[in-house]
Amino acid sequence: MAEIAILTSAFVMSVLSGLVPFVNAEVLVAGAAVAAPTALVAPVIVACSAGQIVAKVGLYAGARWLPERLPAKARERLEAASQRTKRLEGAGFTLVLVSAIVGLPPFYLISLAAGALRMSLTWFIIVGLVGRGVRFAVIGYSAVAAGSAIHGAL
Repeated sequence: MAEIAILTSAFVMSVLSGLVPFVNAEVLVAGAAVAAPTALVAPVIVACSAGQIVAKVGLYAGARWLPERLPAKARERLEAASQRTKRLEGAGFTLVLVSAIVGLPPFYLISLAAGALRMSLTWFIIVGLVGRGVRFAVIGYSAVAAGSAIHGAL
């Protein structure tokens, strides 16, 4: 039962961190990975990656299908961002992958731009999920290793 609680919490908090930029996903992944039993580290990483992609698909969808319903100022900003990223359209999925792994440019903004540029949703999900999985695996397993080293030193 505790395993389900850990995975559910990791997923829900990852969705929140994907929508609210000041909720730090990396701290969440590291904390959940350290708190989870060793057998649950990989599922925690998958849950966090999936939660992030659910949130980013929401951003993508909003930018792709709802721009006319946004307030005028938000529409103007979205259009300006779309124009700036239009020149990167050929490298779109590479940019999604790099952003999902490295975090620069912010994956939040890339998700909005991908929707505005009407990139393939299926490929956005696949590439974004792979990228977030790589990022979170590095963070999660690094946190577990650091925690083990600290615990061993005590």
